[in-house]
Amino acid sequence: MGNVGDEAILAVVIRELKSRGFEPVVLSANPQRTMKLHGVSSCPDKLSSFRFWRALLKSSLLVFAGGGKYGKKTMRRLCLLATITKILGRRVEFRAIGIYPYEWAGSLVVMDKPRPFSDLLTRIMLKIAFTLANKVTVRDAFSKYTLMLSGISREIELEEDPAFKLEPVDDDRALHILSRHGVDLSRKLVVGVNLRTLDLRIRSEIVRVVSEVLDWLIEHGAEVVFIPFGYGSISGRFFDNDLIVASELKNRMSYGYKLKVIDVEYKPREILGLFKFLDLFIGMRHHSIMFSIIMGVPTIALIYDTKTVELLKGRKWHYCTSILINELDANKLKRVIKAIIGQRLGRG
Repeated sequence: MGNVGDEAILAVVIRELKSRGFEPVVLSANPQRTMKLHGVSSCPDKLSSFRFWRALLKSSLLVFAGGGKYGKKTMRRLCLLATITKILGRRVEFRAIGIYPYEWAGSLVVMDKPRPFSDLLTRIMLKIAFTLANKVTVRDAFSKYTLMLSGISREIELEEDPAFKLEPVDDDRALHILSRHGVDLSRKLVVGVNLRTLDLRIRSEIVRVVSEVLDWLIEHGAEVVFIPFGYGSISGRFFDNDLIVASELKNRMSYGYKLKVIDVEYKPREILGLFKFLDLFIGMRHHSIMFSIIMGVPTIALIYDTKTVELLKGRKWHYCTSILINELDANKLKRVIKAIIGQRLGRG
């Protein structure tokens, strides 16, 4: 879907599978793009595809790796495929997945505690698929207890999101990319930002607030660069395209012409390498926050989903501050920025 976080997970899992002697075939919504990014075989992830069934019947292992799985529709589809694969006598592994029992449709959803899937059919399908699976690991405690409350009694291990094992490209390559997009690293403060394209009402308010803060940072001499984590490889899926909100941000800002945007799609390792040269990061996407944490950048997480709450809860990140998007205002965000790097703010 053009999601940098999913591609980061995939890059690490491909490397691990190859080290185990497997030759991966990736089920993808956009096989041509997947083959170009990762240099592996790929086929459509549709059950109606002949290429899909040919790949599955030739395989010995099916891996569901990482990422957030939302609501009954997604879980039923995964469970059906896992059960079919086990009936065919293949091995099935669920690796470091996030499981959230609600439907997500571009708005704020933060659950205070895990709950089971509400409908009986989904719970039955979960019970069958996860009991038959050869291995089940999840990336956070919320997902583990969601499965347990939904009737899964088998052992469920916690496994760190595979993207944490991603390694950045070398500095020269990262510097080349930043230079290509006009990012001036001679500025005393380089700020990265990522917003995702939520529904219109919510994103309009976020754009209003963040544009004011970015104008303020630029007035104080900062270089600001927007780093997309969704490139929208499937037409019509605007939630997957961060460049939409980047454009809205530029148009709203007084200094929008000074906002640099990484508007070319790069490999996950290349995107990760960019973070080394940031002094501060303001991010919404789950894996944008994770990349910033991996590279030790002071981070302000704008939270819209349970999964990021769980990410930040899992470890004590002394350089990461979080704000729920429904509590976001310009003055609050400026205060947090001042608390983190106030001594470096000056007049440009």
